[in-house]
Amino acid sequence: MYKKQWLFIFLMIITASTAMSQLNEKPFVIPSLQKWEGGKGQFRLQKSASIVYTESDSGTRKAAAILQADLTEAGYGSFKMQPGNSRTGDIVFTLLPVYDTGTGEEGYYFDVSDKIVISANTYRGLFWGSRTLLQLLEQNKGGIPKGRATDYPKYAVRGFMLDVGRKFFSLEFLKRYVKLMAYYKMSDFQIHLNDNGFKKYFNNNWDSTYSGFRLESDTYPNLPTKGEYYTKNEFRDLQKMAQDYGVKIIPEIDVPAHSLAFTHAMPELGSKKYGMDHLDINNPKTYEVIENVFKEYLSGPDPVFAGDEVHIGTDEYDKSEAESFRKFTDHFIRYVQGFGKKVRAWGALTHATGNTPVTAKDVTLNIWYNGYAHPVEMKKLGYKLISTPDGYLYIVPAAGYYYDYLNLPFLFRKWTPLQIGNVKFEEGDSSVVGGMFAVWNDVVGNGITAMDVHDRVLPALKVLSEKMWSNVTDTLNYSDFAGKARYIGEGPGLNMLGAIGGNDSSDIILNAASGVFESGGKALTGKLKFSNIKKNTRGGAYANQLSFRRNNSFIETPIEHIGYPYRIAFDLYPKPSSRNRVLFSDPVWNTSVELLPDGQLAFFRENYKDTFNCKIPDGRWSSLELSGDRKSVSLHINGQLIQKLEGFKIPINEKETMFRVQTLVFPLKQIGSPSGGVRGSIANIRIYRLPGK
Repeated sequence: MYKKQWLFIFLMIITASTAMSQLNEKPFVIPSLQKWEGGKGQFRLQKSASIVYTESDSGTRKAAAILQADLTEAGYGSFKMQPGNSRTGDIVFTLLPVYDTGTGEEGYYFDVSDKIVISANTYRGLFWGSRTLLQLLEQNKGGIPKGRATDYPKYAVRGFMLDVGRKFFSLEFLKRYVKLMAYYKMSDFQIHLNDNGFKKYFNNNWDSTYSGFRLESDTYPNLPTKGEYYTKNEFRDLQKMAQDYGVKIIPEIDVPAHSLAFTHAMPELGSKKYGMDHLDINNPKTYEVIENVFKEYLSGPDPVFAGDEVHIGTDEYDKSEAESFRKFTDHFIRYVQGFGKKVRAWGALTHATGNTPVTAKDVTLNIWYNGYAHPVEMKKLGYKLISTPDGYLYIVPAAGYYYDYLNLPFLFRKWTPLQIGNVKFEEGDSSVVGGMFAVWNDVVGNGITAMDVHDRVLPALKVLSEKMWSNVTDTLNYSDFAGKARYIGEGPGLNMLGAIGGNDSSDIILNAASGVFESGGKALTGKLKFSNIKKNTRGGAYANQLSFRRNNSFIETPIEHIGYPYRIAFDLYPKPSSRNRVLFSDPVWNTSVELLPDGQLAFFRENYKDTFNCKIPDGRWSSLELSGDRKSVSLHINGQLIQKLEGFKIPINEKETMFRVQTLVFPLKQIGSPSGGVRGSIANIRIYRLPGK
């Protein structure tokens, strides 16, 4: 009897252990889920599913509508939306009937059983839950492990700052970045709207030094940079779109330093003592102009700055003017607050030590360098802090200082927002509200494009969203995280990185939709289809010959470009022309590969032109091959390496040089061009995506 009892107990333990082992482990998403209770089995999304919302609540309807569009964009099909009761297989959005303190303002519950139910206190929480759903679908091809997640952010501010003042980024780029940030539950997108280059790169002449101001102004029409600014309506719409995606736009106008755009427009505002990138803060006219600028964007029933927080800059002014700087800072904090806004600032109040008080109520500081604003001192004064340490989180592309690419293994293992320079706050310190990393485009004209910036930002975004939302890194080392992270992309409809053919593919295959494409005297807009279904023995695939009889002939493809590293091979039969002949182009990102009238091959990206020293003859076939990575572009003609362009140094003075980048995310949106396309033929197009992405 005794032995039978022990045998029964042993069998019960084994049975229970086996049952527990069948429960689903916590699935991988970025950022990690805070809590997970595993269920058994998989939920599979069926085309018959509906997205269900609460008829009386516009927030659940909006979340459902965006998810509906995202699922279609991601290729899962077209799902209907409906209010009311749900059925097996549906996706349900619902607000919690009573405020749940366990999830707070941004948290959510994610229940997967015979249906998926996303519930939260707020719209933002519902939306973050929909991003978790999309990431799980992306990795599991329509299957999601059953279970229940309770998820919420550790920090309210999970931010990224982009310097658009020194380098202009298109409105399309900013819109896509809102969606990208939302995919990783990043909360704050700070847009640094004005700045200037360094005088040393412009013959030490302030008049010729580049400056940028990126918003339309009716008050001072000569203030915005010609051809490189956003209209007020465009910026309003960007912020409203961001709100729908759970992202807060933080507009920054940086004064009284970094202000050359103002003094270019109004030279009388410039400081004769400290340089024209400094406003004269002892000049009453300076106060008048800056007040008018903020007023234009903050006043009225539909202000240009639509959110509840505005950044006023205030950094790196000469400390000999500490009292005047403190007065200026306090004045504009209070001025902006007078429009009902909270204020953010760099706030160099340790650097500018003095007696003039500067208000701290409803003010949050980006703490980037402890010598300018020491975090412990700022906490004592009552400021909230955003951890933005330059020594960890500053990307300055191809500058030779700070980081070109962040040290992600170190950040994953060691950094949290509590670490600000050499100061580490205690766990749970409420003065630290979050963190932010930044891209500063200090070196104006160094060849860096928007796609080069994106190549640096995306991997950092994945790691830092993890560190600022959950910091659940105890079960993963960096290699494991990075290995899994590569299977999560940019979100539905986004592929700025040009990752084509899948993460494990060494090539992609180009199939022409029909035999020969000829213009017949009209612009050609036939479609090409890209596929990675199979490989042939030569490692690529071939398009049939594409013949262009007129300069406005082109083929449109379904993809914009292919990212690093790649290899593009094709045969070219050009006909003589007195102007550039476009071979490949991407009008969205203003890039092209062109044959010059003298037979040289050139590529254009944004405002940059790079040329291979070669001679491609008219009237006969040549075999060309272009390969590129994040450092270089190489050209082979008829099997011979002609040239590898890998950057060059531009002398600045006797001691200094500027490194000029030569890279190309290869344009594929159009073969040929609707204006200025190649005359002749292109044949045997092979497109390879190389290992090492």
